[in-house]
Amino acid sequence: DSGSFILTRSADGNDLVAEVSSPARTLTLPRLEEGRYFWRMSAEIEGYDISSRETHTFDVLAIPPLPPPDLVEPEDGGVVGPEALRALRSIHFAWEPVPSATHYRFSLTHEQSSTPIYEMYLHEPEFLLDTLSSLDRGSFAWTVTAVTLDEDGEVEQPGTSASREFSIALPDVRLPVLPQGEVIYGR
Repeated sequence: DSGSFILTRSADGNDLVAEVSSPARTLTLPRLEEGRYFWRMSAEIEGYDISSRETHTFDVLAIPPLPPPDLVEPEDGGVVGPEALRALRSIHFAWEPVPSATHYRFSLTHEQSSTPIYEMYLHEPEFLLDTLSSLDRGSFAWTVTAVTLDEDGEVEQPGTSASREFSIALPDVRLPVLPQGEVIYGR
């Protein structure tokens, strides 16, 4: 006596997704992608084929994305000048929590690069950038996407991104103008 549960992506039985021998009455399947699936039972008792006569179907729907987070600080279009940079020891990025999100993908990108300066998953709805030396003058975009990650760290429910920009305005560095024709002493 034997039996198998057979799951495929096509009605003709090709494109096998899973085959479970001697399954229990209930069955847990691996993560399935969005789409239509076909299943049937193949079984034999005492030499007689008692397989299901029909192939059954079910659909796996796409998981709707989480909404974008409401970004709080720094303000959109904000400018950080030299005085503020001297006073600051860090830049605080914050956003409102998104229900059902387990993590937030945070990225910070300079306007002249497509490669993020920082890109990470965070548990909390905030990030404290305390390495200001990694920033240069110019415009920066910061983006946050709320996601739900499974226990293996895979994205289970994606999210919609929210972005803001800020800029760092530093004066141009100039060489000192030295008096002509005079002797200058220094240490």
